[in-house]
Amino acid sequence: MGRQRDTGARRVVRLLSRLGVAGTVSSAAQPALMAATAPTARGDEFYGPVRTIGGRPALLPTLWPPMRNLDDARRLWDESERLIGR
Repeated sequence: MGRQRDTGARRVVRLLSRLGVAGTVSSAAQPALMAATAPTARGDEFYGPVRTIGGRPALLPTLWPPMRNLDDARRLWDESERLIGR
């Protein structure tokens, strides 16, 4: 956020990431990569971290509550494709 000095909150997030409790920038991308490349992945499945704030990527049994509306999900997908020029 443009701060010259480290903050307590940033130190806590880094610690939680090192301990595997919270995700990192790299681990946040892993569920999407798995969904796009796994040979068994289908279009109606949801991949995410095994814990709400981090963990290894996995096929999850249900969508998170804010993502359960399929019309919203379709609009998000369409807008994502538009933004990347597909």
